[in-house]
Amino acid sequence: MAAPAPPESMFVIRGSPLALRFYPQGSAVAVDSQICLPDGDEYLTFQRASGGTITYGSGGCNQRADDPTTAADESAGAGSGP
Repeated sequence: MAAPAPPESMFVIRGSPLALRFYPQGSAVAVDSQICLPDGDEYLTFQRASGGTITYGSGGCNQRADDPTTAADESAGAGSGP
């Protein structure tokens, strides 16, 4: 009988200062984890091991939010490298 696969992980890549105190940059958590942040301008952005990012905001648990570090009209092109 094969062992069950480990849960998919995601890693903290950026966040507000207070949120990073709870989940430091580079921390790994399971994708199905409950991420709870206090009210305010708190956010965390995670990179999924399988690709893609997700940002959670303040005011509850697993509240999806826009990543405040990316502009709404940001587009790829010359000069948009890392």
